[in-house]
Amino acid sequence: MDMSELIDTVILASRTTDIVQKKMVYLFLQSCARFSPSTAILSIASFLVDCKNPSPKVRGLALRALSSLFSPDLAEYVIEPIEKGLSDNSPHVRQSAILGLAKIHKIAPTSINRGTISFLTELITDHDPRVSINALRVLHEILEDQGGFKMTKAHIVHLLSKIQYLNQWNQCYFLSLLADYPPETPEELYSYFNILESRFTSHNSGIVLATANIFLKWTSNLPQVRRHVIFRLKHPLLSLLSSAPPELEYTLVKQIAILARKAPGLFRKEYKYFFICLQDPEYLKVEKVKLLSLVATQSSVAAILSELEAYLTSTDKVFVTSAIREIGKLALRLPRSSELALSILRSSLDLIQLPHVISTSIIALQEMSRRYPDIAADVVPLVPSFLSLITDTAAIASVLFLIGNNSSLLPSASYIFETYIDNWARGEALTPEIKNQLLSGTLRMFFKCPNEVLPILTKLFSVALEDYSDPDTHDKTLFYYRLFSQNKEKCRWMVSTGAKYGNDGKEYVEDKQDLEDSDLNLLERYSSLSSVYSLLPAKYLRSDWPKHETAEISKEFTIKGALEETVTSYRRSSIAQRRVSVARAPEVAETVQEEKETTENAEPHEEEEQEVEEEAEEEEEEE
Repeated sequence: MDMSELIDTVILASRTTDIVQKKMVYLFLQSCARFSPSTAILSIASFLVDCKNPSPKVRGLALRALSSLFSPDLAEYVIEPIEKGLSDNSPHVRQSAILGLAKIHKIAPTSINRGTISFLTELITDHDPRVSINALRVLHEILEDQGGFKMTKAHIVHLLSKIQYLNQWNQCYFLSLLADYPPETPEELYSYFNILESRFTSHNSGIVLATANIFLKWTSNLPQVRRHVIFRLKHPLLSLLSSAPPELEYTLVKQIAILARKAPGLFRKEYKYFFICLQDPEYLKVEKVKLLSLVATQSSVAAILSELEAYLTSTDKVFVTSAIREIGKLALRLPRSSELALSILRSSLDLIQLPHVISTSIIALQEMSRRYPDIAADVVPLVPSFLSLITDTAAIASVLFLIGNNSSLLPSASYIFETYIDNWARGEALTPEIKNQLLSGTLRMFFKCPNEVLPILTKLFSVALEDYSDPDTHDKTLFYYRLFSQNKEKCRWMVSTGAKYGNDGKEYVEDKQDLEDSDLNLLERYSSLSSVYSLLPAKYLRSDWPKHETAEISKEFTIKGALEETVTSYRRSSIAQRRVSVARAPEVAETVQEEKETTENAEPHEEEEQEVEEEAEEEEEEE
C-alpha cells in the first residue's frame, strides 16, 4: 500500500528521543524509499542529522538506515556519512558503518574508492573484535573479483588473540580462512597450535571441525606431527558425537570415518560409541554400520559381529542390507572372523519370511567364497530351499556363480541352469549379469560333466548368439564359442582361472578398502562437503554457474508494482472461481461470460478494480 503521503508527518516523528519509536520510524522511511525513491531524499536529511547525535545507538541506527536505501541514485548521499562512521569513537557505530559498506557495494560498487578500502584494512586490527572480524568479512566481499582479501601476519596474530571474544559464527568464518595461511616456521606453527588448542573444547561442532581442518592442513608435510594431530582429534569428536542431533551426528560419523581409515586402530576401544540407537534415522544407521566395520579389530570383531547380527531382524530393509554387507566385508578383512561371519550369514538363510535378508546374505557369501572356497560346501546344498524366494537379480547372479563353481556339490545344478536358459529362450528379460554367469557357469560345468552338460551348452550358445539386446554379452558369447570350437583346453584354462580367490598371490579388489576415498584424499578436504559426499568438488559444484552480478534496482520495481501483480493474480483466481460457479449455477452463466469477455478485452472498471484491491488487502491482512 502506498503510504508516501504520510512521509512528511513521519519525518517529524523521527525527532523523538525514544529509540524504539525512532527505529519504527526508520523502518517506515526505508519502506517508502523502496516504494518511491524520489521521496527518499526527504528522509536523508533526517538520517544525516541523527548521524551526529551524541548517542552511539542513534548514530549506528542512522547509518544502518542510510545504507538500507536500495537505490543507486542515493549512494552519493550515503557514502560520506558511512566513511565518517568508520572513524567513530564507538565500536557499535564503526561496526554499523562497516556493514553499511557491504550494502553499498551491492548497490553501487564503484562508489567505494581505494582510500575507503585502505581504511577498512586498518580496522582489522581494531581493539574491538566485532569490528575486526566484520572488516575482514566486508573486505573479502568487496575484493571478491580480485581473489579476496589477503591477510598479513599482523592481522592473523591480532585476530588469534581476540578469537575467544568472537561469537561462534565469526569464529567459524575466521578459522575457515586461517586454514589457507600456513605458518612459515615451526615456531609459528606450534605457537598457533597452542592458541587454537582451546577451540577443541567448544560445544560448537563447526568450531571443532574448522580447527581440526587447520591442524590437518598445516601438518600435511609433517607426517609425524600429523599422526599426533589425528590422535588428538579423537576425544573432541567423540564428545560432540555423544550429544549431537541426528543430522549433525551423521556429519561427525563421516569425519570420524576419514580418521579411522588414515589411522587404523584409532577407535578400537571406542567402537561402542557407534552402536545403533533406537531413535536413529535410517541414513545415520547405515553410516554407523559402515563405521563399525571400519573400526573393528581382532579384539573387537566378535562383539561387533554379534551387534550386527542383532540388526538383521529390523524392519528397515536398507539398514539390514547394509549390516549384512558389512558382515561380509569384515570376514574378508579379518580372516579370523570368517567362521563367525559364516555362521551368522548361514543362519540368516533360514529367515524365509525375509527375502531381502536371504538375497543380501547370498551376495555376501558369494564374495566370501572367492577367498574361502571351503564355505561353498555349507551354502550350495541349501540353494534349492531358498532359490524360489530370491527376486533380486544380483542375488540370482551370485547363486549362479556359486553353483557354476561348485556344481559337484549340487546334483540338480545343471537343471537349475537349464531352467534359466529356457526362460532366456522364451524371451524373459534377464540382466547382463545373469547372462554372463549362465555363460561362464555352464562352461565350467561342461568341463566337469561333458556328457550331461553338452546339450545345455549347445542350447545356451544358440540362444545367446541370437540375442543382440546386450552387445557385451553377445561379444563375450561369440568369443567363448570360437575359443571352445578351436581349442577346448585354452577355454578350460580361461573359465577356470580366477575361480578361486588369491591363488596367484595378486592383490584383489576385496583387499582394497575404500579405494575411492584414498583417491579423493579426503583428509586434505576435511570438514568440507567433499568429506560428507565422498566426492570431489567438481562433482557437486557447477563450474558454469554464472557469477553474481549486481544489477541496478529499477525505480519501477516498487511496492505498488508488487501490489498490482497481486491484484492481477487475485483477479485471475476470481475468474476461475466464477467459471466453477457457472457449472454449478447455469442460470448465471450468461452474466459471468459477459464479465469474462470484458476482463479479457478491456481494462476493468475503476469500481471493480477498487473492490478487488480491497479484497486483496483484506486477504493480506488475514495472512
